Amino acid sequence: MGLTAADDPGLLLLPIHRLVESSVPLEDVIRQLPPHFDVEPVFSLDQMLELMAERGKLVTAVGMVSADSPDMYVLSGYGRDDIASLLPPEAPPEWLNVDAAVLQYAILMHVLAIKEADIVAGEMVEYTEDAAKAVKAVREGKFRYAFFLNPVRPAQVLDIADSGQRMPQKSTYFYPKLPTGLVIRPFRY
Repeated sequence: MGLTAADDPGLLLLPIHRLVESSVPLEDVIRQLPPHFDVEPVFSLDQMLELMAERGKLVTAVGMVSADSPDMYVLSGYGRDDIASLLPPEAPPEWLNVDAAVLQYAILMHVLAIKEADIVAGEMVEYTEDAAKAVKAVREGKFRYAFFLNPVRPAQVLDIADSGQRMPQKSTYFYPKLPTGLVIRPFRY
């Protein structure tokens, strides 16, 4: 077990971006998003990440790169009620504040029709902390899409933990990582 103070100034929560393989073309994705998301084209990774951070202060904001276009996009959620209808009925309301949950259920599963079992099994979605490498992988044709997330805030993690729920899969990347094998204590009965 490792314990870290949530208000420790050295604690960083970094985003984990998604690399996605899908047969759904970009034009279909863009056509399906507007009932729930505003779609803004941008022209550089820095511009996309900056706009995501700005929009993410108020609403869900996800970045998207597709092998079908040289453009990049910022997808900003219209509202909690619109997006809530796309989350599973048993999902805690706090998930509406977690971009990873919104991305998985509203975009990956709803728009790209990827099954949850395929996401959990790692069959159609891979993860990376490096945004530039994610863009490169899409541009080189290794994946059709890359989706970019803002970092989770410690308060979001605490809100979900206080509600007795778990964070969605691969939504947190704590930095620095605890070294493995630092202390090993075997338990024998």
